[in-house]
Amino acid sequence: MAIPLTPIAGKEVKFILNEPAKEIKGGLERESTLISREKYKQILVREHLNKILLNHCSNEEIAKMLRPEHEPILHKICLESVTTGSHPMIRKKAILALRHYFTKESINLLTELAIGGEDEYIRSNALGSLSAFKTAFSVPLLIEALKDTSDMVKNSARVGLKNVILDTEGKNVLKAAMKKTKNIQLKKELKEIIEGKIQKSKKPLSKPRHAKKDK
Repeated sequence: MAIPLTPIAGKEVKFILNEPAKEIKGGLERESTLISREKYKQILVREHLNKILLNHCSNEEIAKMLRPEHEPILHKICLESVTTGSHPMIRKKAILALRHYFTKESINLLTELAIGGEDEYIRSNALGSLSAFKTAFSVPLLIEALKDTSDMVKNSARVGLKNVILDTEGKNVLKAAMKKTKNIQLKKELKEIIEGKIQKSKKPLSKPRHAKKDK
């Protein structure tokens, strides 16, 4: 890439950036190349998705704009850490957006983030999206999250369990777990959740829009 500097004695001085450096065998001096986004559909889709996630706060608004082809791109965004230079808010909203994709791939990724997310925000958001599916399979994970050191994660687990037990199967699984546990404090907390003594979230979680049906 050639960078023009201040002209000296009527001549244009250029500084050549070598990629890789001249010291490296095979190094090559070359001009920069302009890449047209129109030729790379994935770049355009990613930029469009970034705008959706950054410019819309309402979960319902974002849900209306999501498409099935956005799912694999959302997966990549969910795995981007701050070291990649990605905006943290984009990743947060991408994790929340996966609640609209009731697929094996999204469920597995959310489970991975809920268990091993590097901070409380990642784990909390992943738990919120998993519980939005309102199915019994997330009950053991949500119960385990009640033991997390973060109050934010614990609160997400409680709210998640309240949503999950709206499903009869989920409620039965939670009751079975309550009877099985020997942890007195945990047993008490699960009982309170089942009896509705823990305050519900003010706004119910929306249903997933893009679900793959088993054939």
